[in-house]
Formats: sequence, structure tokens, C-alpha cells
Amino acid sequence: MRRTALFLAGVAATALMAGSANATLLDFTTSIWTTTETGDSTTSKTRDIGDIRVRLTGSGGNLTFTSFDGNPASDPNPCPGGNRTPALACSTDGAGIGDDEITSPLVQAGEDLLVEFFDPTTGAPLTVSLQSFDFLDLFAINRDTNDLLGVEVASWRANSGSVSPGSAEGEVGSPDPGGDRTGWLMTDVSGDVSSLTFFVADTAPSNTDFALAAITATVPGDNGGGTDVPEPATLALIGSGLAGLGLLSRRRRIRA
Repeated sequence: MRRTALFLAGVAATALMAGSANATLLDFTTSIWTTTETGDSTTSKTRDIGDIRVRLTGSGGNLTFTSFDGNPASDPNPCPGGNRTPALACSTDGAGIGDDEITSPLVQAGEDLLVEFFDPTTGAPLTVSLQSFDFLDLFAINRDTNDLLGVEVASWRANSGSVSPGSAEGEVGSPDPGGDRTGWLMTDVSGDVSSLTFFVADTAPSNTDFALAAITATVPGDNGGGTDVPEPATLALIGSGLAGLGLLSRRRRIRA
């Protein structure tokens, strides 16, 4: 019986230690991206977030971070007081290109957003394990015609690592009377990567445009400098260990 208790306690302890490698929220809607720092250019910005250096580079136009223009009062939204934990800052819509967002090549050719990860100490490329992407202004309607014939689609591809090419559609929902929505979508991803590109495929509706709002990733040696996000697997391990200890304690009380 004692061995069982020690084993279950070990499961919970192991889970807690595993939790030290928390995921980090890389929020592109914060005001740190709207300032101009040494080394920045009109098409590229680099910032250190926790134990990761993130470089964003736009192709086909200047890198832009336009003010948040959603309607969190009536829309599901990732902003403070909204529907995401942890919330995004929502100072801006996130990273876009040109006049506002990453746009369909059928409207504006060549708009791609390159995201690269580096070790802030050595400057060497850094591989991170992806968990999710957040997009803003990714709509499930054509805002010009107010119908579902123009569902917007964001796409990505890895330039290195094990992440498969993917895409995400705006989620269907009733637009506000004025057509003003956040267009927020959070989608799960997995795989290891040090560089990836976000774009609009030429097969997507021509009205497609979107902003990259955030990336959540596990960073090796994360010291918590970013916003930590509990990992589901860690929580499950802790729950299993504690549940087992509770069941064992209950059996002891019954026998007594």
C-alpha cells in the first residue's frame, strides 16, 4: 500500500516538474510592436519575449500593426474581459502588411509574413514546439456582400521543422448590424519549427485578409518572461496523480 502511495505521489510530482516547461504566449497585439527599436526597418521588427527572440518580416509591403478595430462588446474576442485565457493585449490587430493586413494575392500580390525564432543570447535559430495560432480580422462572411460565399482563409507553411502546411477558415457567426466583428480565430497546431510563413493562398476567396495576433509555443528553457500557458498534458498528469491519492485515502478510511 505504501509503495502505491509513493508511486502516485511520484506521478503528481513528475507532472509538476514537467509543468516548468510552460508554453509562452507570443502576443503580436501588444504595444511593444508599435515602437521603433534599434535594428527595426519598415519591413522587419525583432523583439525578445521571455527566452525567445521573435523576428517578423513582411514581404510585398511594410510591416504594419494597426489599432484594434473589433467590437468586443458583442463579439467573442480574445481581449481582456473577453473569451481567451490568458487574454491578448488587443492594442492592435496584430501583424499585417501594407495598408492593414495580409491580403489575397488576387488583390495584392506577394504579401507574406515570415516569423523566425532565435536564441536571444547566442542569436542562433531556435526551435520551438507550436501549440496554437490566433488570428484577427479573419471573417466567415464577405463583409461587402454580407454572405457566406467569401469565407476567409489564412494559410501557413514551415520553412524548417516538422510542422505540416495548414490553413484555417473564419468561423461562421452572425455579423453585427454594422458588420463590425473581431474576426477572432484560435486554432490548435503541433510540431517543431524555427521559421514559418503566413500567407493567403491563391485558391482562397479574393476578399481574404487577416492579421496574425499571437503564437503559443513551448520554448526550451523558458524562464517565464512571456505569458505562461498551462499545458493540457501536465494538468492531466497532475489530476491523475491526485485522483489516485484520493482514492487510496478513501480505501484506507473504509478499511479502518
